Amino acid sequence: MSEQDLEKIYKDIRKRVHKTYEKRKEYAIHATAFIVSMVVLWLFIFNPGNFGGRGFFEFIATLISGVWAIGFAVHSVDFLMTELRERAIKREIERTRLFNGVPKLKNNDMNAYVGMRLSEDGELLEFDYDESDESSRSAST
Repeated sequence: MSEQDLEKIYKDIRKRVHKTYEKRKEYAIHATAFIVSMVVLWLFIFNPGNFGGRGFFEFIATLISGVWAIGFAVHSVDFLMTELRERAIKREIERTRLFNGVPKLKNNDMNAYVGMRLSEDGELLEFDYDESDESSRSAST
């Protein structure tokens, strides 16, 4: 693989991680703004010293709250579905890697792989490649 290919892969991964982070940040900002605004709006409306007749202002506050709540609900569903899709993609990539015989990473450490092997009684066991390499090296010395 050439240096340009590696650079392109790096940029694609960085762009994907940045996009995920930005979506999470936008959702957190939206949730915070929604909660704080609703609390302030309704505390202002129900403060007895603000208005004599509150009918019109309660209607406006209810309208604003309802429209914003619908928008926030749609944003929440979009955010959660995106997160679920990313998890499903990661899970499928890992499943495909294992199916193709590529060992999975141990604790996301690029140098520590976990493999699968059959025990003497036919049971499927995980083992660390690093530990098996060390034991084979020590056995050969």
